[in-house]
Amino acid sequence: MKNYWYLFYRPSAFWEQNKVIKSKWAIFLLLLNAGFTSVGFYGVVLTLALGFFLYGFMMLGDVSETSLLFIPLSFLVLFLISWLIAFIISYVLGFSTKTVSKWIGGKSHMLQDHRKAYLFSMLTYLPSNIALLIVAVLSTILFLQNPEQVYVERDFTFLPVLIGIWIILHIVASIRSIFVWCISIGRAEEMSAWKGFLAIIVTIIGLWIILMSVILILSIASVPFSS
Repeated sequence: MKNYWYLFYRPSAFWEQNKVIKSKWAIFLLLLNAGFTSVGFYGVVLTLALGFFLYGFMMLGDVSETSLLFIPLSFLVLFLISWLIAFIISYVLGFSTKTVSKWIGGKSHMLQDHRKAYLFSMLTYLPSNIALLIVAVLSTILFLQNPEQVYVERDFTFLPVLIGIWIILHIVASIRSIFVWCISIGRAEEMSAWKGFLAIIVTIIGLWIILMSVILILSIASVPFSS
């Protein structure tokens, strides 16, 4: 991505410079970042919790020390799952904002542009994702080197650091992400950022109504099976 920091003070310029992406690796990294943004914090906490419980079973003699290798392996699985989630979400949100933009006067209606608009907005979370990943990796190394300190002494020093850094950066990124998404949709559809914001709001409300309707239908359909 050219001039990454433009996202934080010149998002329109960032869109113009990066709206054409020819590299598949760039798209892959955009999806990876978006996916990790969605599941990163919770996935990291669950992964570290997995290591904690595995060590407990190891102390009881139920599993061998090699089972701790599941910790780095679970990180790899986390990345793969997050990429798949981002891939699906980018198409769902891209198609939805494209459709709404067409209703309110957009001119482009290109699905790939709306996918990029969403993925660019997720790039604002890159600093918080990097901070989270660094702290998670360091915490994992600390645990693997001296698990007794964590398991026996209940020394969770890394957790307040992880949570504190992530919350501060995540709040800043969340606020900026909305601006970037609105402006990117506006530039893609040759309309104002306010209409881009309207497209996002209508999309979120519409998807929420659809989700709630599906849950209601499934709950009603499951009643005969529960009786």
